[in-house]
Amino acid sequence: MVEIKPFKGMRYQEGKVIDISYVICPPYDVIDKKQEAILNKRSPYNYIRIEFPRPMDKDTEKDNKYSRTAANLKDWVEKGVMAEEDEPVIYLHDHHFIYKGDKYKRRSIITAVKLEEWENRVVMPHEDTLEAPKKDRINMLWWLQSNTSSVYSLYEDKDGKIAKTLGQNDVLKPVINADDGEGGHYEVRVIKDKAAINELAVCFKEKQLYIADGHHRYESALYYRNERLNCQPPIGKDHAANYVMMELVAFDDKGLLVLPPHRLVSGVSDANMKKLAGELEKYFTVKEILLDSENIWQQTEAFLKDDKMPRLVAYGLDREKLQLLELKENAANMIPPEHSDEYKTLDVSVIDHVILEGIMGYETAQTANVEFTYEISEAVNRVKNGQSQLAFVVKPLDPEIIKKIADKNDRMPRKSTYFYPKMPSGLVLRSLKD
Repeated sequence: MVEIKPFKGMRYQEGKVIDISYVICPPYDVIDKKQEAILNKRSPYNYIRIEFPRPMDKDTEKDNKYSRTAANLKDWVEKGVMAEEDEPVIYLHDHHFIYKGDKYKRRSIITAVKLEEWENRVVMPHEDTLEAPKKDRINMLWWLQSNTSSVYSLYEDKDGKIAKTLGQNDVLKPVINADDGEGGHYEVRVIKDKAAINELAVCFKEKQLYIADGHHRYESALYYRNERLNCQPPIGKDHAANYVMMELVAFDDKGLLVLPPHRLVSGVSDANMKKLAGELEKYFTVKEILLDSENIWQQTEAFLKDDKMPRLVAYGLDREKLQLLELKENAANMIPPEHSDEYKTLDVSVIDHVILEGIMGYETAQTANVEFTYEISEAVNRVKNGQSQLAFVVKPLDPEIIKKIADKNDRMPRKSTYFYPKMPSGLVLRSLKD
């Protein structure tokens, strides 16, 4: 049973910042150094100072990036730059954005969700986590005692009850109108009506939630909650640390856009490149097309759409050609048998287990030097320019496959999905102090 509840969110105050558009930032895990520099210059109150602090050489146990972040937040609150709501609320967030010339709107609510252990199968994961990012987020929780950004999760709304309730709040005036700097726009409304909040809470009691993005944040919140339960005195059952801030989107939302994370591989030995070239046809039906063919990207996308068997596109073994690969039926047994049938149909599973581990001999796919991009042309150009040795192009996933794999208690390979655009950080912060 999913338990949601309103909370007194903390947000930027009009009149204290010139434009909220200048203080919002992406989540910590997608900020590169170039973007970091831009955001830091944009405003002294840009949320990057909370969401993504940087370490310094002089850091000590007491004076470090977490203590500086806590000091920044305390200073902003004292100056009135950020302030809590007068009462607990749920936020209605509409994110308008453009992708490849098409306009989208993704609707979500930002709310507190009761933390549940994975085995309770109330909140469902679809990817594994890494220890370093979890340790970082746990430290943030201890120092700031706040959820600085939301876990992004999906839910089913087949009867449309949640959509109807949210639609009744369209008449509310947005408290946040902000641009994302890339042609997109955020509108946030505050739902205070207790009847509407109760109706939403009742609807979600019958749901399961599927994490789309934010597995590290969720597991860190679980760890922090459990640590607080072991403290003396322990926290009570209604303490804020028993909940985590989530942004919830319906599976059938028309703005739910999943991009394919194409693989870029570097550090491959000459022997391994030759082995790959010699053994591909053992496991794949291979068709080649010249890179300078007319409508090359349309041909590539058309090939990937036919998904009777896992299909992917490789580039790097021949600089003049793309290789269109369709997995042979007898090659599926190279994927570990403990995985679900749905897992075995994923292009990314084929890359990990058949190509990287099976043919190229990596102990695990995680030991290969793999980067990611979300545009086919960029993946190919990275190899043409010598930045990577191999590119593997995959098709985007239907969000429903996430549900199917999670329902089978399975987890997808690392970076199987990229929900576009990322949920912004800085719209709302949730304090864990009671």
